[in-house]
Amino acid sequence: QQVCEILVDGGIKGIWNFAPIDLKLPKKVVLENVHLDESLYTLTYYMNNLKDYPGVK
Repeated sequence: QQVCEILVDGGIKGIWNFAPIDLKLPKKVVLENVHLDESLYTLTYYMNNLKDYPGVK
């Protein structure tokens, strides 16, 4: 959060957040949170259940 605030004070317009916390930003800053744990869970599920993956027959 502290680094984020420094970036905002420096005039940054958007942040792509890979940190495992949800940042609190002013509305003027675009924020995209990426939760890698959720993506890893999805990937692991489909690797173990290929029949369920869209497009795989």
